[in-house]
Amino acid sequence: MVYLETGCFSWNITCGFGRYLNELAKCSSYDGIICFQSEAENVPIFDKRRIIGLSDINYRNELQKFIYSCEEGDIIHFPMNTIIPVDIPLYIKVVYTIHDLTPLVMRRLFTGGYKTGNSLSDGTLLNVCELKDNISNSLKRANRIVAISNSTLNDIASYFSISKERINLIYNTLSNKFDKIPDESIGILKKHLHIENKKVFLTTFSKSPTKNSFRTILAFIIYSVLYDRNSILILTGKQSWKKNVLFFPFLLMHKILFSGYLSDEELCEYYNIADCLLYLSLYEGFGFPPLEAMACKTYVISSNNSSLKELLNGYAVLLNEPRNIRAIVNALKDFSQRGMNDEYLKEQAYKYAHSFVTNDFTKKYENLFNELKS
Repeated sequence: MVYLETGCFSWNITCGFGRYLNELAKCSSYDGIICFQSEAENVPIFDKRRIIGLSDINYRNELQKFIYSCEEGDIIHFPMNTIIPVDIPLYIKVVYTIHDLTPLVMRRLFTGGYKTGNSLSDGTLLNVCELKDNISNSLKRANRIVAISNSTLNDIASYFSISKERINLIYNTLSNKFDKIPDESIGILKKHLHIENKKVFLTTFSKSPTKNSFRTILAFIIYSVLYDRNSILILTGKQSWKKNVLFFPFLLMHKILFSGYLSDEELCEYYNIADCLLYLSLYEGFGFPPLEAMACKTYVISSNNSSLKELLNGYAVLLNEPRNIRAIVNALKDFSQRGMNDEYLKEQAYKYAHSFVTNDFTKKYENLFNELKS
């Protein structure tokens, strides 16, 4: 039997982890999915797979009981950077997927500690050294280790002195919901949002310091005031950024619009009406938005670091200094003067992004499980 342990992680497709889980669950090898009882109803049901909802409050103990009820040769996949229970019996095989090592690579941003947010940490705020020890123990227990990008693979090898040959590279897959829509539909959407004849920039907002949202917004404000008063910025994500009084005048001037959370279908529409996606993250294990935007033939300005450098090089404009607001402003100016008409780049990026729709993501996991069974 093969089990997928997702714990408290949300299956909501508006976040990267949710997108990953929804695609991963399509893997035919899984016999059961283990999760919080409160998340059980959100798990997509494929075939007649068993959904094992355990108590939210007592999840750790119930998971331990379930593990000890497993039989020899059973496989448990921990897919979300979770801390693996080190006392899992050796007759049970473990697959461990790591998406990124953000708190270790960007440790200066996590001096106050890091809340792992997974089902086995009890919500404890761990310092970076404790977190590193926990991940190290999990890696030692794993029979197979998976990284979602070469960037993450190299980080694992570097921070934990693990041979790269021990780590399997399986890139995330992209939903086929993201694609170019007809120009007529784009015109209707722009008219509905009252942004006809506007130059539209799109970015995601996050409170996480690694997402670099504040600098991105500030750079756009400077650019729009000094160089292009006909441009607007649309933000997706939570509304907490609105509390910053710096942005109030631009909200009133309709220079910044807020979309709120969007379904995949709605997000596809927003990618299509945007002339350019700004994704200036300081560190990413993978990064769905740039590929999703390119799959809609939307120009992308991103950061030249981590997995973004690996996945987007040659298909997007990559900034070496995403912390430098002047550099971001200059990139926006350059896009307005030259990039908007670069149809060749958008066409090549479109074909490249769609290669992630058909990258045998689930097949590679199935092969991994079959190796462990044999």
